[in-house]
Amino acid sequence: MHSIQIPGAGIIKAFPSTISECTQEQYTAFAKANHAYLNGEISFLEVKITLLYDFLDMKRTIDIAKALQEEDPALDNILQASNLLESFYTTQTIDGNTFQVIHNEDVANPIPSFTFNNTVYYGPDPALTSITYGQYLEANNAYHDYASYKEERYLDLLIAVLYQKKDNPFNTKTIDAISIQLKNVDIGIKYGVFLFFGACIKWIAIQNELPMAGGATVDLTVLFEKPKDEHAPKGIGMLKSLFDLAETGVFGDIEATGNTPLYTVLVFLADKTIEARKNKRNVKS
Repeated sequence: MHSIQIPGAGIIKAFPSTISECTQEQYTAFAKANHAYLNGEISFLEVKITLLYDFLDMKRTIDIAKALQEEDPALDNILQASNLLESFYTTQTIDGNTFQVIHNEDVANPIPSFTFNNTVYYGPDPALTSITYGQYLEANNAYHDYASYKEERYLDLLIAVLYQKKDNPFNTKTIDAISIQLKNVDIGIKYGVFLFFGACIKWIAIQNELPMAGGATVDLTVLFEKPKDEHAPKGIGMLKSLFDLAETGVFGDIEATGNTPLYTVLVFLADKTIEARKNKRNVKS
């Protein structure tokens, strides 16, 4: 956490150094500004300056564009302070083009709940530990659809899957209706949930020693390895895995399998994958 002193006012304010140090309000402001940047609505410099004022809870009294043209010395402190936001990103170069990519590896839910139309909606626990396998599949589809097509309706679907009213469990039959009801939720919340879910699925895919009861660990990375056949589907074949598990009956029918906790299914799939590899090696030997 940084400390920023406002000259002449005797005010010292805390300023987050990472996404994980943001309050929920700061996080949603961060998500909203970055959504605008990725859609070409504002520049990266404007993102940093906007967030500087938002994070410090200050009103902007200077015309940034005009100050830049006139080389206003009052702008120096603003630009210098806004560079603190650089720690929220990593720089990537693709085909000679440089991009600022959000650096977020924290799987704590920055939006545990939100209120819309006088109704509170509650989200998943850290690392998605409270959701079912069916929720994960639906959310994963919405996440990748938005990543591919950039249509906001997929963000609506994502929050409809992950956020529920109190004592109102997830139900696949109501997703579409709820997503329509949540259409006007602030984009900072919707894109913030998108960023959180993305951090979680990346975290899950690299867990080679997921802690279990009794000190045991499970390697989940076996579920997400790139197949040797470049034309074969990647990952664990999400929807197919649901039908395959339902056929075995280990968790019950399709509905019961979908209602099984996410990590229960992932650990089972990982164990079976590792067991199948061992059996294959034994046969060859």
